[in-house]
Amino acid sequence: MEVDREKVVAWLKEKWKVPTVCPVCGHNNWNILAQAWEAREYHGGPMMARTKLLPFVSVMCNFCGHTLLFNAIALDVVERPQEAEDEDG
Repeated sequence: MEVDREKVVAWLKEKWKVPTVCPVCGHNNWNILAQAWEAREYHGGPMMARTKLLPFVSVMCNFCGHTLLFNAIALDVVERPQEAEDEDG
């Protein structure tokens, strides 16, 4: 799913207060991938229905490939899944 890259950039500029150098290689050359990805809870076997998922946006170091994951819901670039809202309340 494509996300609003400019919205991600604005969020990072507001929130990323520590030095923006890569903790692995020390370079400061990042690439924001313009897609939202998802990770599912691991259950030790085949993918199960109704597992919780985490949508995230990745920011990758262009020198070494180290990747940071940011919650796409917190960045307000994807909507909170309806199932999660139902379970919480």
